[in-house]
Amino acid sequence: FAEVAIDAEGIHVVDPISEAGWRRRLAIQKWLARRYGPRALVVAPDQVGSQEVTLARLTRWAARVREIRSLGAKIVVAIQRGKLPQADFDRTACEVLGFDDFARGIPSNKDAMPIAELEAFVREVRPPAAHLLGIGPRSLGMQAMVDVFRRFVPDAELSSDSNLIAAHVGRTNGPGGGPRLLTDLQDQIEAGGLGESPDSAREQAIIMAFKPVYLASQAI
Repeated sequence: FAEVAIDAEGIHVVDPISEAGWRRRLAIQKWLARRYGPRALVVAPDQVGSQEVTLARLTRWAARVREIRSLGAKIVVAIQRGKLPQADFDRTACEVLGFDDFARGIPSNKDAMPIAELEAFVREVRPPAAHLLGIGPRSLGMQAMVDVFRRFVPDAELSSDSNLIAAHVGRTNGPGGGPRLLTDLQDQIEAGGLGESPDSAREQAIIMAFKPVYLASQAI
């Protein structure tokens, strides 16, 4: 989806996604939906910073998006900023797609939605689910966005692009240019012959690093 760049002069389309490009992306989303069902979270066609292009793309690919949804995947629709108030954009997206149970994708990095706009949108729409696009648990400003949802829609299901596990994986981006915590633990487990497979070693590393969080997630 990285087809735009942002600088002091605004948003520029630098690598437009073609018709064939969207077909490839939607085919991957369909595969993910078949494989993982509700565990798959997929973003509907859009363009960062453009309500007009996003609505045109939703209209063009609405049937494909509905098909992916019918396979159980959770759909994310990015609520772009523009001339329309976000609540009006949301209503139009619902009409175009023919359903309204998608997670509202909140731009939080490129062309991020200011808190005042987010509050107005959430107060009016009361979305049951939202996905914070472009940020993760450690990002500045995330807590303020979460607080808005908790004030107006306490039970809203929230997710984001980054997560605790991904933030601790990597071989050369850890302290001193070495491995990050989970990668380091997984290497130690595999070297000691304690894991039956790489997946098993990874699972053990996750439990060792985040046991309280991991066990809580398994209990849900």
